Amino acid sequence: MKKFLFILLSIAIAFVGFLLLSRDRVVNFSFDHPQSPGVAPKILTSTVERKVLAPAPLRSKQGKAVKATLTIQGVLKATNDERAKNHLPPLIINDKLMTIADRKLQDMFARQYFEHVSPSGVDVAGLAKQVGYEYILIGENLALGDYESDAALVGAWIMSPGHRANILNDRFKEIGLAVMEGSFQGQKNWLAVQTFAVSINECPKVDENVKVKIDSEEADIQSRETAIQSLGSEIKGSRTTSPGYNEKVLEYNTKIQEYNVLVDTTKKLIDQYNYAVTSLDDCIRGVPGFFEPQPRTHLKSNSARDMSQFSQGQGVRTKVYPLRYSKSEATQVL
Repeated sequence: MKKFLFILLSIAIAFVGFLLLSRDRVVNFSFDHPQSPGVAPKILTSTVERKVLAPAPLRSKQGKAVKATLTIQGVLKATNDERAKNHLPPLIINDKLMTIADRKLQDMFARQYFEHVSPSGVDVAGLAKQVGYEYILIGENLALGDYESDAALVGAWIMSPGHRANILNDRFKEIGLAVMEGSFQGQKNWLAVQTFAVSINECPKVDENVKVKIDSEEADIQSRETAIQSLGSEIKGSRTTSPGYNEKVLEYNTKIQEYNVLVDTTKKLIDQYNYAVTSLDDCIRGVPGFFEPQPRTHLKSNSARDMSQFSQGQGVRTKVYPLRYSKSEATQVL
């Protein structure tokens, strides 16, 4: 009987010891709350600034009428001769710029005005938009009157500082021209138009598909962050002995790992996108007369530069994510 009681007592002591050991293992669970949110790299909105160089229209001095015929090829040759004198490459005719110049000339004759902006408010920039010519810098020279020759017309423009600057702009590679004689304000007169431009194709492009992907991943990050915070609050408010506690901890840690990978990937995409915007702005800033360089600042990420300080007119959005969530240090209960 005593032997039997001893066996029962030993079993009871062993069982109590097991419960105490198990209880200790549960109590030793620790749960790290996610770190506080931090500011993510700024995402730059790609907005190309456009500059129009349009000196006051040139009228020839009234004098003895001359019987001269102006030609597009002659004006082009005289223009490129002036550029050659200044060691600049020749301008090449662009079909869309030719259309812009011709529309401007026809409109001035039809509506009897001699200004860069039409009575309805359309200027060379508006004409470029109509024909689908994307530019970062565009210039327009206008002339009215009788000129002895194509060279005399271009020579008159060269004598005017603003017109000369357009003709000798070292960034211009393309040109459109239009010349025609017609009735202007009751007299026979010649009108001449030169349209110069730097095409957007001269600068590196910003892949907007990358921006779309960033937006998508940011939405995913926000959704995951909400889920992690909700699960974290649920775990923190639960007892460690609650059913399913270990499974929730494992789920939490898995979600954190996936979240952190997504955040790192998104930051790299932001770096890539911002670098493209930086390169575009650097190209634009190289255009004479565009705008003065301003001091550079840097993004908080590793490689991309923050162009918000010198990208005039560009809206910059700041996205906030947690810098990184901490994985729970809890050990699974067997």
